[in-house]
Amino acid sequence: MVIPYRRAHKKSLLSRLIKWAAILAIFLAVVFSVLIFLFNGNKVKEPLTDFINNKLGTDFAVSSVEFSPLYPNTIKLIKPSFNDILSADEIYLEVDLKTVLTDKVLAINDLYIKNLRFKPDASEFLQQKINALKFDVVKIAALRIDGTPTHAYGIKADNSRIRLYDITLNKDLTYTVKEGNLSFNKGSFSNLPFKNLSFAFTRGGDSLNLTDFHAAVLGGSISGEGSYDLNKQAFAFTRLNLNKIIIKDGFNPFSSFSITGNDVSLNDCLFTNQEILLSGIKGTASSFSLLQGNLTADFKGSLDEISLIKHRLSLTDLTVLATLNNSEISGNINGSLFEGDISFNFNYQNKDKILSLNKLDLKNNKIEYASNLETILSEFIKTHQIYIESCNFSKLAFLSHIRDLPLSILEFSGNIDNLAIKKGKIQNSKAGIINLDVNSLTYSDFLLNKIKLIATISPDLLSLSAPEIKFRSSDVSLSGTLALKEGPSFLLLQGRNFNLADLNSNLSRRLLSGKADIEVNLQSFGSFDKLTENMDGSFYLKSPEMLISNLALDYLNGGDAKTRDFKVQDLSAALYDRDCGLYELNLLGSVKRGNIYVSGNFNLSSDSVTANMHLDLNTMLISALGIIENKLEGNSTQISASNKFDDPKITVKPLKRNTVRPGLSDLDQTEKSLTRLL
Repeated sequence: MVIPYRRAHKKSLLSRLIKWAAILAIFLAVVFSVLIFLFNGNKVKEPLTDFINNKLGTDFAVSSVEFSPLYPNTIKLIKPSFNDILSADEIYLEVDLKTVLTDKVLAINDLYIKNLRFKPDASEFLQQKINALKFDVVKIAALRIDGTPTHAYGIKADNSRIRLYDITLNKDLTYTVKEGNLSFNKGSFSNLPFKNLSFAFTRGGDSLNLTDFHAAVLGGSISGEGSYDLNKQAFAFTRLNLNKIIIKDGFNPFSSFSITGNDVSLNDCLFTNQEILLSGIKGTASSFSLLQGNLTADFKGSLDEISLIKHRLSLTDLTVLATLNNSEISGNINGSLFEGDISFNFNYQNKDKILSLNKLDLKNNKIEYASNLETILSEFIKTHQIYIESCNFSKLAFLSHIRDLPLSILEFSGNIDNLAIKKGKIQNSKAGIINLDVNSLTYSDFLLNKIKLIATISPDLLSLSAPEIKFRSSDVSLSGTLALKEGPSFLLLQGRNFNLADLNSNLSRRLLSGKADIEVNLQSFGSFDKLTENMDGSFYLKSPEMLISNLALDYLNGGDAKTRDFKVQDLSAALYDRDCGLYELNLLGSVKRGNIYVSGNFNLSSDSVTANMHLDLNTMLISALGIIENKLEGNSTQISASNKFDDPKITVKPLKRNTVRPGLSDLDQTEKSLTRLL
């Protein structure tokens, strides 16, 4: 079926080439009607030149002419030119002689033009000369053009190879082309550079039906078959192969045209922008659509790597099943992360920045928490909504390289269900569950051998149960609930015969030894903002014998009778001398409506201590009073504390000094002596 050329594309350079070629053929066909009579051996050039100039009123010149009356239907011109407006290196014409003598239809069997050149006013020149010709219709069986610049169908190329078949040109310069094939060594399509573009086509309405489509583009190659809508600049491929294509800075270069495809295959392709890198893309994409730079596709295949460039975080060796469009992407991913395995189902909504994860499985991952990972997690959590429907993790390890977080975990496993995080805060709309089993957690050199934790998070309540928190040689249990809106809350911590040496680490300057019983039992009620105001409960710490290194408490009951004021850090430094034994330690505490009351007593090696303290949790004001007494020596000292809890003022006031023994005054003298020596 021959489809007429539409006026909308009348000005494309390819259409001009067709018209110019046909008009040149008409000029030469007219020549055929008299050329036999002009023939005189090899002397064809001069009579031919004179005839065309007289007939058309042009300045026609040609280097040489090849013509023979034995083959009167063919002629070959070497380097013909018209008024320096239109020229070529070679023109070959084969015409049906019977049609030359008619007034209606001229039939050309073959027309070949090499290196056609033209000036901008070539169209006007030919339009003027066409009226001097007698044919209403020109039919060209084959038109071949080599080495000519082309600008057609969005293609710009300086050198082209054009083969067109079954062309009909009317006197009003409308035309039809049935089929053809085009090839271009180098050029661009809608400003997208290419090399070695070639395709065959048949014309159907406003579309070109494409076969054998090939091009080197974007660092790789493409091939396929389909159609191209001339009006919409839209490709519709029934088959499209993308091999080693590299797409940088997103899909903006494709915004001026569209591509759709039912069967798109990708091999070793790469996509990158300033944020993400997808490399080694292999697989198939169905329902493929790239419209105005927006991609829609159903992809099934594999990737070598997905990397967040800025944060140096990569998933590798991936198999991917994904559906994506301009507003969201969803699917399933299996691959490797942190030297372990990861798989998950996901849905991400671009506009609202909502990420939903389901069946997130992690196995044998070694998480090295460095600044890049800290940054990406912080930024992502603060700016996105994250929903985890189900997550299972097994035999994970954690190592922090952050100076302020000296944490490592040899192994941990567990699961998370129904967890919602919105812009950095947990905001569950239904109950979420966290189960966690931890083996060998170290913070600096503080060790927890084992933790078993179960937590439930709902819109109204956070509940926590840790039936086993095992230290080096002893353990405690912890349970509690926290009303997030309104209701009761409680906390229960218990430890029996707890080895205090398990608390020793470089986090504290002082070391502990001995064993103790510990219990904290707190309750509250009402709204979350009144948690401390409504708090009640009790706690205690009991130890028959406890040793604290570098805490010379007996210095408080020695030295001179001078009253001294201290800050906590100054008094701690002043007492940092020798070890201290505490015997029969008994501290009892109660909490009433947000006020903590503590009373206690214990013995030192030769002194006895009694103390009382009050802390208002609402104002964080503290008041405390303690007495250190040695009845045999006749020495006693009062210690009091007041002001804010985080910056208390401590006063040491001697009450009796009947016996001289080392104390804070001796430390003062030692410091003065050292100062003089220095």
